[in-house]
Amino acid sequence: MQVNAMLVDAVDEANGKLYIHGGGWSVWWADDVPVVLPRLGIAAIISVPYTSTNEAHPFHVHLVDQDGTVMSLGETPDGPVHQIQGEFNVGRPPELPAGDEQPVPIAVNLGGLTLPVAGAYSFVIEIDGIEEARLPFRVVLRPR
Repeated sequence: MQVNAMLVDAVDEANGKLYIHGGGWSVWWADDVPVVLPRLGIAAIISVPYTSTNEAHPFHVHLVDQDGTVMSLGETPDGPVHQIQGEFNVGRPPELPAGDEQPVPIAVNLGGLTLPVAGAYSFVIEIDGIEEARLPFRVVLRPR
């Protein structure tokens, strides 16, 4: 599946549309580390092929550092959260021409993400167990 995605300050989905605030960034400027990102989002449009409609598709989003280590996205009473997961199933309306894709908007917001060091990170989006997109960004310390 094709995934078009970007990092944003915040995103919301309503009526099949994404409403994006502060989209398209790739550098987070920090005064010190560890740094806490007060809020960030992932805005994604998944293009579901005609032949993949009417099927459940699990998706997972996780964060890796520059060494490929999966990072914590936050804490719950049960411990750290290392991924966001969900499932989508898009139908095939009778008026959909054969071969047309169906768009599925996905909005993910995170608050209070703590990153321990400056450097490269990537959000990885997997659908049906296959990596479909990677959203790289970098934490950079401001010059003093």
